[in-house]
Amino acid sequence: MRDKLSIILVTGVLSLNIADIAAQDNDDVPQEKCYCIAKAGRNDCATNSHSCAGLATKDFDCSEWMYVASGSCQEVGGSVESK
Repeated sequence: MRDKLSIILVTGVLSLNIADIAAQDNDDVPQEKCYCIAKAGRNDCATNSHSCAGLATKDFDCSEWMYVASGSCQEVGGSVESK
């Protein structure tokens, strides 16, 4: 029982460390706002209709935006300008 608990704890710590490293790698990539691609509840920041990330009420609303790697917005079907 004790060995299983140790394995679970070590696995959890390693998972958190890997997630932290992955997040740090993304910080170095230049990003741009991409409109019309956010799904409901998945927007990155405020708009004229609300004041916080995660408050989009419908999929692909062109007033909502998400950060994407610079130069990739139009490739994923978005727009770099609000419509």
